[in-house]
Amino acid sequence: MDKESFKNEKLNGLEFEFYELANPVSDGTGPILFNSDYGLLAINNVYGPTLIFLDKKHNKLTEQILTKLNE
Repeated sequence: MDKESFKNEKLNGLEFEFYELANPVSDGTGPILFNSDYGLLAINNVYGPTLIFLDKKHNKLTEQILTKLNE
């Protein structure tokens, strides 16, 4: 599945690409948001916590990332 990249001005306008498992499994991780300059932004995990890596707490941005991961 090709999702449109995630971009937000709070992240210096960087575009984060979606990466998903090539062979999905029911307990697999994904999607992952990554940018080669920033690194790992988020890991969606259906059986555990979704991880979002920001340098400062930002609730609105976190909500936007979660929404994009779950589209």
